[in-house]
Amino acid sequence: MCYVSVIYSMFKPFSDEWFTQERINLFRRMVKDAETLDKELGQPDCSDEENAKLANHINELEEQFCEYKGADHD
Repeated sequence: MCYVSVIYSMFKPFSDEWFTQERINLFRRMVKDAETLDKELGQPDCSDEENAKLANHINELEEQFCEYKGADHD
């Protein structure tokens, strides 16, 4: 199993409420580092549909954070 899949598996069980901008940034850093490690170790490309779904969902959450920050919340 590649390390990228391990990172995705760690983040899959968390609810939307758990995610913050800081945790999304952490997720992205961890995935990037895991991709580097997998490449250095000669691991196969770890693309998979479930990982792509989670990445898309996290992107959507981040967009919601940005929209919320940009809105007037008085």
